[in-house]
Amino acid sequence: MSKIDPNTQPTASADGEITLPFSVGTLLAVAPLMVLGLIMLCIYFSGAIQMLLAERELNDYEHKSRALKYLDWALSVNPSLARAYGKRAQLRLELEQDKGPRADFSAARGDIERALKLIPDDFFFTSTNLDIDHASHDYKKEIADCSNLIQANPNINSNYEQRANAYYITGDTYNERMDRQTLIDRASEDEIDFAARGKQLIFEGRFDEAMRDYESALQKDPSQGNVYDKLARLYENSNLPSDAVATYTKIIEMARRNPDDYQFDADSAHFRRANLYLKLGNYEKALADADALVEYDKDCPHRRAFRAKILDTIGRHSAATADRKLAMERVNSDINRLPNNQDADSKAEAYVFRAGYYEAEEQWSKALSDYKIALSVKPDANSYNNCAKMYTRLGNYDQAIEYFSKAITAQPDNDDLETAYNGMAEAHLAQHKPQLAIEDCTKCIKLGLENAEASHLRARAHRELGHDREAQFDDNEAKGLEFSPLPDIG
Repeated sequence: MSKIDPNTQPTASADGEITLPFSVGTLLAVAPLMVLGLIMLCIYFSGAIQMLLAERELNDYEHKSRALKYLDWALSVNPSLARAYGKRAQLRLELEQDKGPRADFSAARGDIERALKLIPDDFFFTSTNLDIDHASHDYKKEIADCSNLIQANPNINSNYEQRANAYYITGDTYNERMDRQTLIDRASEDEIDFAARGKQLIFEGRFDEAMRDYESALQKDPSQGNVYDKLARLYENSNLPSDAVATYTKIIEMARRNPDDYQFDADSAHFRRANLYLKLGNYEKALADADALVEYDKDCPHRRAFRAKILDTIGRHSAATADRKLAMERVNSDINRLPNNQDADSKAEAYVFRAGYYEAEEQWSKALSDYKIALSVKPDANSYNNCAKMYTRLGNYDQAIEYFSKAITAQPDNDDLETAYNGMAEAHLAQHKPQLAIEDCTKCIKLGLENAEASHLRARAHRELGHDREAQFDDNEAKGLEFSPLPDIG
């Protein structure tokens, strides 16, 4: 047994008081460090530190994968951290969406279900849950989840809108229109939300009323750039080109006054206004818009191709030739610099760039030749789609359909898949096979990507079959999603 050193033990003074082996001052000095350590341990095991690190990776660096690791860490120390489950569900959803049809949303689904179990009424969690329903194409569950949320809180309009979109995808146009009407009624109450009501009126096919609402919305608040664009597209779809021109002019003026306000897309406005001027026979104004596009980006060959086309239309062929010469020098420069050992991605990119110029010039055979070279070095879904589109332009619809089919099986992302289905529908329409076109468009619409062009093409197919009611529903949907075919040139 070890001996006790009396010098290290508390001793009693003559009056019975206990004397400690260290000073009170030492205790007071160490105590804050001990308290701080306890606080840090509590924070660590609460997951707060890891959540802060995850948010820093997202907000400062946009590193989703690193943020995901910090969320895993947070949940390993605190398995009851609802916020971490919700954020991880959202991140897993976004990462899987990038994979296109190969996506697996089961992990995201598991996370959001855990988050909702911990906090059932959290708005962020319920919104993410609906996004997962939509991304995984589980539209019946999306409708059921929206219905439950509406029953619990009937005042949130976004739930009605999301359910209406899901009803359309599943073909339940009756219930879709019921939800649209609810939104119209809501927007009409008290202080009218003209922009919100106008958006829903388009889905109902009430275009004149929608135009009046958008006009009223802009009188109330002229800074709404997205409303100008919606109104201009609605004018185009309603065969009111002069009104569309005036609205695009307003967008261009607003962009000039507010150059840092990105909701005013002057580039798009110049391009669409130029096409409308051509349609109206106002060639000099169309050329002025093309000049503005080239001035903004002098090195872009596609803009020069557009201006050359206008110059030819108004008989200024020498100027058009000069533009084409400059454009060709630009598109050839990347190809001429390619070494023999150039990597596949760079080589494909150079040939796709030149093919895009040929496409803008409507030189379909040359574009196809370059797209095929790109396909030979990088056989992906986008390359198959590019070749297929050129076969369509050349009238070789069987080849186009074959290449679109190859794009669908080449592990496409969502955009490639959408392009392939819409492209096949267009080829089938050209072959006067509207039923096949409907099947293609329906597959595209069921991707749930707001496929406005698919709705437009399916409307054409229904109309060819004499299905006027179905065609009208699809037309209204396309216009409600702001789809407007590019005005004809010339």
